[in-house]
Amino acid sequence: MHFLRNILVGLLVLCALVVWGMTSGQATDRPITPDDDLQSAINSASTGDVLLLAPGAYGKVTIGKISGGAQAVTLKSADAKNPAVFSGLVIKESRGLVLDGLLFDYTFVAGDNAGANKGLNWPFQILGSTDITIRNSVFDGDIARKGPKTEVNLPTATALVVRFGKGITIERSEIFGFQRGLAIDNSADTIIRGNDIHGLRMDGMNLAALTGALIEGNHIHDFNRSLATGDHADMIQFWTAGTKTPSTNITIRGNLLNSGGGLYTQSIFMRNEVVDQKQAGQEMFYRDLLIEQNVIINAHLHGITVGEVDGLVVRNNTLIHNRRSDGPEKNPPLWIPQINMAKRSVNVSLTDNISFPIPIAKLPKDWTITGNLAAQDRDAGKPSYYDRIFVAARAGNPDDLGNYAYLPGGPAGSGAVGAAALRPDRVGDFARTFASVTPLSGTLQVVVDSPEPSIRPIVVATTVEILRFTGKSGMLAKGPNGMEQVGGIVTADLGADGRVIEIGPGSGAIALPTAAIADFFGAGAFDLALRFRTTPGGAGGGEILRVHQALIVTLTPVGGIEVQLFQPGMSHPVTLRTGPLKLHDGNWHDLAVRYDAVIGKVSIHVDGAMRAGARATLPVVPMGNWGLSFGNGFGQGSFQGQIVAIQLNSVSARIAP
Repeated sequence: MHFLRNILVGLLVLCALVVWGMTSGQATDRPITPDDDLQSAINSASTGDVLLLAPGAYGKVTIGKISGGAQAVTLKSADAKNPAVFSGLVIKESRGLVLDGLLFDYTFVAGDNAGANKGLNWPFQILGSTDITIRNSVFDGDIARKGPKTEVNLPTATALVVRFGKGITIERSEIFGFQRGLAIDNSADTIIRGNDIHGLRMDGMNLAALTGALIEGNHIHDFNRSLATGDHADMIQFWTAGTKTPSTNITIRGNLLNSGGGLYTQSIFMRNEVVDQKQAGQEMFYRDLLIEQNVIINAHLHGITVGEVDGLVVRNNTLIHNRRSDGPEKNPPLWIPQINMAKRSVNVSLTDNISFPIPIAKLPKDWTITGNLAAQDRDAGKPSYYDRIFVAARAGNPDDLGNYAYLPGGPAGSGAVGAAALRPDRVGDFARTFASVTPLSGTLQVVVDSPEPSIRPIVVATTVEILRFTGKSGMLAKGPNGMEQVGGIVTADLGADGRVIEIGPGSGAIALPTAAIADFFGAGAFDLALRFRTTPGGAGGGEILRVHQALIVTLTPVGGIEVQLFQPGMSHPVTLRTGPLKLHDGNWHDLAVRYDAVIGKVSIHVDGAMRAGARATLPVVPMGNWGLSFGNGFGQGSFQGQIVAIQLNSVSARIAP
């Protein structure tokens, strides 16, 4: 009897402990709205709590002197497709905080680029803080609308500034549309991993006085820069000017640095200013640097450049010239990425890289220099010529990494030399990794009404409206009296919420007359945005729309997008293509094609993220005999699916010189 009583008492005690554990000290999810005091909510949160932020604008927020304890407090968007939006954020003297799935949306204000603000416009900052993580988020920049003529219409401000931090992590996030991306100094144990950084005017990463940093798996590409500003653009830049300590214990690994359709930039540039200007000695040498497995596709001799350093390993990197990004000077060697080292450096190892020939005879004899493969695109008669090493590096589209795969059986085919990611059996996975980095759309400003609330909004950002279709309003085109209804467009019923344009077997192509899109022809810039999905049996791809001999948009068989833009007087179109994106999965997807002849770029954006870009500098072709057709008007393979919304805008007055 006593035995049974003891068992019963033990069970009751155990149950009490379980209940206590469920109600005491456990992390919880707490809903937060834009009307709540976020600082107070964080201060009252328990260690490990997740504050779920409802959609909406939270404005400019300052978070100060909070501690999430051993397990961080998390601020997370409750709806990943409709994130919480911050126009400014300062985190200072805080510890233990995770920001997950947020949109940091900067808007230019007159004066942001003038006087004391010039170069110091920092809307988002982390100051004197420890163990702060930002992941799955978007930093959406803006252009300067006023100020010096050389800066108007160019990106401005810095996306994120970190000063005197420790344990700061930025991962799986998108940064675009700023003057600079990340600016981090006087910090320890920094991780910058798996981010998509593009569309910047100047620097991707600007770094100084770091102790322990991992820069890994980032995609830095397609800068939006101008030669008129005098900027020295770098994708990853370290410096020592004005610092008291050098950067030490730095790893730069497995990144894709691709100028794409943009102008040239320096790629990895680590000048040591205080040493080379004789303001300091070996005490300010960089120390313990590892640069490995990076793919650099660019057009400037500073491919990997490192100043005075004690302890450097540069191994298995591949540096390739992208002719589309060349500068205006007729100086071919200036545009070929190279590996450059300060000769005063000690304990240096350069092994198994693919690069413009390394001048071995001019480097210190006590360095380790072995296994490097020379590669160049100037002399077809030499074994180092690109066509003997890569599939199509000399002539291929820089947005298709398959062009840079090593030739099977060639000197790099086994992957022992150069970045292993370009091996023929790996390049596909490498490309897919960078095609899926961006988690959210960074542009959510202008909404076209949609018959399905669950579909994300289309983004348009130009001034002359040419064409519009929604399931509720039908097809409208610009006429002498403004936007007028277009007759004869056959649509299918989507239910109570509206109608869709249906393309495919049984419906054929749907054609609009040339006059309906008259303002498209000769335009210096246009923005085409549409929302589509495939229907059963439509997984094979096909043409989504065509303006014959002007613009063709196609769903590829692997679920990507191809765009052909025809240029006046050119025999072949500018062609750009994304990798596989699974767009034939039957779900709704947003597609945008954006072109600006003045900037010199055409780009493809899918579900809010830029997926491909190319250089083009001429206005749209003049009006011919062809209008716009949904599907292929010649019966040669139309996309099979539905279009629920479309918008075509142009800037007809902005013609490239």
